[in-house]
Amino acid sequence: MTKNFAILIAGVIIIIVILILLFSRQNDNNKYLKRVTRSMYVYSVFTPNYTYKTVREFECISLDYYNSVNEDMTQEDFEKVTKTYILALNELQLESDYTLIETTQRELIFEFMESIALEYGLVVDDEFTLQYREW
Repeated sequence: MTKNFAILIAGVIIIIVILILLFSRQNDNNKYLKRVTRSMYVYSVFTPNYTYKTVREFECISLDYYNSVNEDMTQEDFEKVTKTYILALNELQLESDYTLIETTQRELIFEFMESIALEYGLVVDDEFTLQYREW
């Protein structure tokens, strides 16, 4: 009876894990954000000017940006939110002595912004971001 009970429990655990994976499906936007933060954590080992806290701040700012974009936004509203996001990243970049966002991170951040825009049928243009970003 104990062996059957163990098999039953294992089966229940597997079903629970599958349900969790199905209902907590991550969208593509988080994929880009995770790639950026992962690269920052790796790079932070070699760069003393920013820490785990700085990377967490980046992640929080980025999640706030993601959560502020919605389907009712106009292109103009989206550009305002994007400008605010870029300016917040500029501040963080300054705090890290301009070492937090390097070429790889810059490209991944743009992909993150672009994926959010596409999700809601909006456009983020590299020329638009260039006029505000200092990274």
